[in-house]
Amino acid sequence: MSEFPPEPIEPREHLPRQSAGRSEVLLRNRDVQALSRSFRRMSEVQEALLEHLDGIEESRARRWVLPALALGSLVLGAGLATFGLLWYQQQQPQTPVEVRLDNPAEAPAITVESPEVTVQAPDNGINAELLEKLIGRMEQIGDTQEADRRLIAELSGRIVDGELGVMRMLQEMEEADAAKAAEAAAAENEAAATPQPASAEGDAATAPPMPPDPVKEPVNEGEVWLGAMNGLIALGGNPEFRFRKGERVPDKPMLRDVLFLSWGQDGLIDSVVRADRVEFQLQQAAGALEMRFFEGTRTRGASKTLLAGGGLRVTLREINVRAWLDHFPELAGGATTEGDAAEVESAETAVEPEAGDLGDATPAESGEVDSVEEESAWDAEQVEAMRKGVDALLSVERASGFYHLQRVTGATDHQLEGVRLAWYDSSGRLFQYVEADRLEIAPRGDGWLELRFRDGAFRRQDKLTPFQGGLYRLHLADQDFEAWRATGVPILDATP
Repeated sequence: MSEFPPEPIEPREHLPRQSAGRSEVLLRNRDVQALSRSFRRMSEVQEALLEHLDGIEESRARRWVLPALALGSLVLGAGLATFGLLWYQQQQPQTPVEVRLDNPAEAPAITVESPEVTVQAPDNGINAELLEKLIGRMEQIGDTQEADRRLIAELSGRIVDGELGVMRMLQEMEEADAAKAAEAAAAENEAAATPQPASAEGDAATAPPMPPDPVKEPVNEGEVWLGAMNGLIALGGNPEFRFRKGERVPDKPMLRDVLFLSWGQDGLIDSVVRADRVEFQLQQAAGALEMRFFEGTRTRGASKTLLAGGGLRVTLREINVRAWLDHFPELAGGATTEGDAAEVESAETAVEPEAGDLGDATPAESGEVDSVEEESAWDAEQVEAMRKGVDALLSVERASGFYHLQRVTGATDHQLEGVRLAWYDSSGRLFQYVEADRLEIAPRGDGWLELRFRDGAFRRQDKLTPFQGGLYRLHLADQDFEAWRATGVPILDATP
């Protein structure tokens, strides 16, 4: 029997609790071990990745080493080869190359014979007769050019002689006036110093004889008038134009048998115009003068052309209208020229001449034109009343603006004269003036009215811009024809 008391026996319900606590400890130990193993593996993977990256960098660095070494070796080898070649050439003796002939006198002669070349040209089909005519025509043109050159040289000489003659005449006139003034002064001094004679018989006996009057050369009034017109052309800023010859036609703005010259910038004659007539048309509103040459030729350089159709037009801008009217009163109008006869007929203002008025001669041969019926001119009060009525119709404000008829100097049964129209925009500011020598009014369809300004210009800020072709058309919409006719303004027939 044992001396010790027996161990107490624990109840069985405590055993499961101890086993549960041990299992939890074991699970925790296993988790920690698993985590430590994962961390170790991650560190190994990182180390492997770093080693792999280092290997890649080293391989990249090594990739350029071999090409660089190869290129350097190639350059070094080429340099060494070049240096060696130069050194070898310097070491070799420089000996000239000699060519010896055993017997120079017996050297063979070399002869090269050129073969005979024959070229057969095909037939060109040139007509010999036509070629002769062409050559003859060229010779005629050459003769004509030579004649024109002689004519131009002769005309230039005449112009120079004429200018010198005018200068000599002016100088002689000045000298004559000075001599007369000196003689008059000497006579007055002598009369003041001489005592009064006793009788009239003594005066007659002692008075010096009077010198005879100088013989005056006859003055050609046509040349003087033509020279004055050339002066007006030069004063207008066109000294390159000059009329050498021309005959006035009574009561018409026209010259006959005209010779007109123009100079170039080099001071030489540029062209010569010979015409049967030249017609003048003055545009007072535009300050311009238009000259039209008909039935003639124009020689310029080596070419001569005919003045056909509408003739040759020369326009002078910015002229002195007052001076031209004083010198050439026919420019004011009132006479119809030959070039305007067609326009007169188209306007239905021409009257057919009676049989036998011109005989068998044509208008060009007789120098006459068809007669035109006289239009009655309106008095000033009638014109002013009509202007106010038209101005009231034009001054109605529209989306595009409005107008004011500021001036009308005269009127006939078909048109207004000396017109000035002020053009305002939609804001009421003055846009420009429309000035014209003539104004015609004609209807165009339902409610449309056309204003035809002829021979005029636009004036804007003291700058004149002439009408293109001498005509400007202004169209007005939504107009009352009866109101226009009530003003008394002349309205033409309806225009299609």
